[in-house]
Amino acid sequence: MKIYILLLILFFNFFYASYVKSILITGLERTNKSLIKDQISHPINTTFNLDIAQNDFDNLMDLQSFSDISIQNYDSLYHVKLKEMKLTTWEPIIDKDEMLGMTYGFKINFNNIRGNTNKFTGEIISGGTNKYIINFTDTRIGKTKNKLKIKLYNETYKDLESIYTLKNKTALFNILFFKNNFNFKLKLYENIIKNTNLNNDKYRYINPSIESFNQQVLFTNNYSDHIFNWEYEYHHSINNKPNYHTVNFELLNYIQLIKSSSNPKFVYKIKANLNSKSNSPIYEQNYLGGDYNVRSYDIIPSSNPF
Repeated sequence: MKIYILLLILFFNFFYASYVKSILITGLERTNKSLIKDQISHPINTTFNLDIAQNDFDNLMDLQSFSDISIQNYDSLYHVKLKEMKLTTWEPIIDKDEMLGMTYGFKINFNNIRGNTNKFTGEIISGGTNKYIINFTDTRIGKTKNKLKIKLYNETYKDLESIYTLKNKTALFNILFFKNNFNFKLKLYENIIKNTNLNNDKYRYINPSIESFNQQVLFTNNYSDHIFNWEYEYHHSINNKPNYHTVNFELLNYIQLIKSSSNPKFVYKIKANLNSKSNSPIYEQNYLGGDYNVRSYDIIPSSNPF
């Protein structure tokens, strides 16, 4: 009889330990509590669900306002414990680009502005590229879960042989529609190429685009996931240059190496870029910077041996 009572006690302890009767949120000082509640989807009066808890954790991480997040289930509680970031934080920047060289700088963050989880950042970078960046993020537009991002930056860099200098000024506006998994972007930018043979040519464009910003799973099986992302861009000139289009595709392949709790995977990517090359500007055609640099590639086509 005593054995049955002990088993019954153990059963009830296990059942109530994995049951959620109420949600407790602690650690908030500045943050609006209603914003946190909107990120939590775990139901009450039901058993604890690890997948839903992981989704809640990811949603809270996306707010970029907390230095520590933990979600625990005990005594029928769903305990969300948060530690807010300091209002102002900074971080050094040290990076090396194979083509442009070393860059140094710093970034300052103003976190959780007015307790609404909005964020303002500024960056100053010098070295292989000189760059000034200002970012503002509104994590929730109105009562929706859509996100607004505004980015302003000014960048200057040279190629390896110092044949040209490219100056870029950009204003970028992003609206992320979470329900539809789309990111609408509107970019205004100017590229100025300084070179004696090009007479400081200037390109100004307004660039609306749309992309899938959440990873779209094409198909999955026991050993791999295959994920497809895409982006379409239209570049409309506002200083009498040719208009052109760009379409980008990306296929991500995650191949499971071994079956284990850590689930390690090998990842490889396949990327494709299509554009109306005959109309695209010279910095798109001849790889004048950034990730598309090619060593010893002169921007004057007649100077190239091939």
